[in-house]
Amino acid sequence: MNEEGGARATLTTQKEESDSPSPRPYRWMWLMLLVAGALYAQGTSPAEQTTGQTHDLRDLLWIVVLLLATAFCAMVDSALRAMHASRVRELVEEGVPNARLVERLLSDPDRSIATAQIGMVLSSFVAAAVAATGLSRGVAVLLRLLSDADWWQRHSEPIAVLTVTVLTGLLVLIAGILVPRTIAEKHAEKVALRLARPLWVCAWLLSPLVAVVIALSNAMVKPFKVQVDFSPRVLTPEEIISLVDAGEEQGVIEEEEREMIQSVLEFPDTIVRKVMTPRIDMHCVPVEASLQEVLEIIRNSGHSRIPVYESTVDNIIGIVYAKDLLRLYPHLEPFDLRKVMRPPYFIPETKKVDELMREFRAKKTQIAIVRDEYGGTSGLVTLEDILEELVGEIHDEYDTEETPFEQLDSHTYRADGRSIGRRAPERFDRVLLDAPCSGEARFHRRRPHSWATWSPRKIRECARKQRGLLRSALAALKPGGTLLYCTCALAPEENELVVDDCLRRAGEGVEIVPIELGVPAAVQPGWTRWEDRPLSPDLALAVRILPDEQFDGFFFCKLVKRAGRASRSARRSRQARPARRRPVRDRRGRVRGPSREEPFAP
Repeated sequence: MNEEGGARATLTTQKEESDSPSPRPYRWMWLMLLVAGALYAQGTSPAEQTTGQTHDLRDLLWIVVLLLATAFCAMVDSALRAMHASRVRELVEEGVPNARLVERLLSDPDRSIATAQIGMVLSSFVAAAVAATGLSRGVAVLLRLLSDADWWQRHSEPIAVLTVTVLTGLLVLIAGILVPRTIAEKHAEKVALRLARPLWVCAWLLSPLVAVVIALSNAMVKPFKVQVDFSPRVLTPEEIISLVDAGEEQGVIEEEEREMIQSVLEFPDTIVRKVMTPRIDMHCVPVEASLQEVLEIIRNSGHSRIPVYESTVDNIIGIVYAKDLLRLYPHLEPFDLRKVMRPPYFIPETKKVDELMREFRAKKTQIAIVRDEYGGTSGLVTLEDILEELVGEIHDEYDTEETPFEQLDSHTYRADGRSIGRRAPERFDRVLLDAPCSGEARFHRRRPHSWATWSPRKIRECARKQRGLLRSALAALKPGGTLLYCTCALAPEENELVVDDCLRRAGEGVEIVPIELGVPAAVQPGWTRWEDRPLSPDLALAVRILPDEQFDGFFFCKLVKRAGRASRSARRSRQARPARRRPVRDRRGRVRGPSREEPFAP
């Protein structure tokens, strides 16, 4: 960072000393032009016609010039693709030389990046052609000296052409493309600023050729209904989430960081129904309540804003603020709740939370009453609920701690599946994983509302959660123990693909065993192929229950961890870890976000 900052300071100083551009970026161009002129002069001299060594020297110098041209094109291509528009705008505001030119180049990729890519391809091809036609003669002479055999003498020239072409191609690939690209990606800002003006000149000179190449390319790809585009590719949110998931698997990104990034990307598509406090957990007061009753509810609930209803909770008529009661406390007799409450703000269940956050800022409020499609009260949502969707659970000094394990009886425990493998590695004989799913196997006339929350994106979201839950549950399973994985979905992405991913990661440490269910329903074996992708043949031992008028659909798969093969997650769990704070239950009695504590021993 200091190095880049120093480079920017130096460039700024040069601009202050003189308004003319620095000649340093052009040195390579003057060198290439000088060498090309010398080669042209040699090619027209009479002595050159009789000297074979001069031919080879000229061809060698031409290869060097073309190699430099390839390296230049590769560097500017990588540098421009690595530059971000926001950073370029900062450089323009700072007055850095050539920053505005870089901004113009980035705004017209069909001119700048296309010139760099076309120039890189042409110069590398010409370099290989010059080497094949020029240097191959001298190499053929050397090859003839190696053997006097007739077949060797006859085929020395083709062998020489092939050898020179391959070696030149490797030289261009390494010294002309890979090395310059690596340097440019490491120092993208410096390279882009220094080579922007030469690229602008080259783009102006080669603009007719670039236009012809782009036109011909578009004509060739027109039957495929695509168009040649040199703009840097923009990642979709789904691709970014996939990259973040891969970073977590490789240990580059922590689980909490992945969850926060995923929450930010999914935030615009999150609806109020997902984050609201449901009606059953709301604390409300009737409009005829006395002052002491209102204060008692505020004290017991821990909330500073309480909805006020008349007759029924479906008829919310206001919100009472504890701050208003404190401010007006000496003047509240006789007490009338209608005089101190504020008007409520109503929203539908399907409202997007990002829109609601903007409305909260505009209306200067932090609470809204959520109504269902029939006009009744479905719940309430606060600004804290929205923030918790981004950063996780927010606790204060009034929240109470809760142990993450709930003991149901002397042999049974219920725990958060996301972290059980880390906190209790290889501790349980049997694990039942009832994974959250999209619920598409429950679509029938008895539950018409089940369609409202389903979407193809929800399948992908559930599949990511299911893979993490299954890995964690297997880490908590003892060698020789049994795990039953079940969902109420029929999508292979949530069933067979999740189990297949687990089998590939575990190798021979996990196997699928047969399962028998005595249910009077249509039963199918698990799928072993999906969209031309072969899956583990053992998945045929899994069971699919098809939905009907009496039964919902389910997927069951029984897994056994083989003795003597600890999972990779369990081995990591045995390593020393810093102490972690316990999970905390908020005032509404909910626990969201991964709970943390020292490993648990049942």
